Amino acid sequence: MELYAYRENGEFIGTIDFYTSLRWRRQYWTAGEVELHLPATKENLAAIQAGVILRRVGRTESARIMGIKTKGGEITANARMLEIYFSMAYVIGTKSFTGTPAAVSYTHLRAHETRGNL
Repeated sequence: MELYAYRENGEFIGTIDFYTSLRWRRQYWTAGEVELHLPATKENLAAIQAGVILRRVGRTESARIMGIKTKGGEITANARMLEIYFSMAYVIGTKSFTGTPAAVSYTHLRAHETRGNL
């Protein structure tokens, strides 16, 4: 079973197809958990970082690595399914807008477009 690894910005890092253990646990009431054990090679240490998104081939859900532990020659990555973000709130500044919804949307998109965020 293969895993695809992506950076938070969506950039594809690579395919993980060699690991010693994978526990992909879905949960009904809370976000599921993933525990991945793999050899501590130079490539794996560079690719497996907190914030990396893992997607299992053939599944619709993905998980974000929340923590990494290295012990001996093994990396243990703990991740949570992306549903975890539905229970978190992020506030990145506040702005006030007036006008029609279309005008507000246009103003907001233009501001991000000029900063290179789109």
